[in-house]
Amino acid sequence: MTVELSTIADQVRSYGTVKAQDLVSVSPQVSNRLTDIYVDLGDTVEAGQLMAKIYDKTFRDQLSQAEAQLAQSRIALRRDSAQFERQRQLLEMDLVSDSEYEIALATYRNTMAQLESARASLTQAQENFNFTEVRAPVNGVVVSRSLERVIWHHLDKLCLNWPVTVALKLVFSYLYKIGVRSVLGRVCN
Repeated sequence: MTVELSTIADQVRSYGTVKAQDLVSVSPQVSNRLTDIYVDLGDTVEAGQLMAKIYDKTFRDQLSQAEAQLAQSRIALRRDSAQFERQRQLLEMDLVSDSEYEIALATYRNTMAQLESARASLTQAQENFNFTEVRAPVNGVVVSRSLERVIWHHLDKLCLNWPVTVALKLVFSYLYKIGVRSVLGRVCN
């Protein structure tokens, strides 16, 4: 039998808890019933990944309605703009009264305001429709999930992949053996 000089590895077996340093709650921006869930506990997700789908027919209908309202407002603006221009020209030739011109001007300005309102409604309807897809805001791991199938309340919590704090409870003699003196204060607390 030959005797060799070698390094003996120190191993410490212990129980502990891994706790994420940062948690991100993912909550939908719109409410309706949940139709699909694409992630489960422990799944790793990437920023932008589709996590769940909310029933979108209502939001799709609102989007169509907003698009139609914008089209109507554009047509009304062309009509009222032409009417206002005619009244302006007639006023310059003294063929209409000031009050008729002012009525045409007020109608034109009102139609412009309605067009801006229709644009804003379309933007909001588009955003609401887009929010029916719940996406991961960051890269991470799903560590908690509390949701209901009928009404949406809260989807998931993501544990970010970077800094993770590991809490260990070790016997002092093991700490000196493995050379971990800097954590003594934290372990003792």
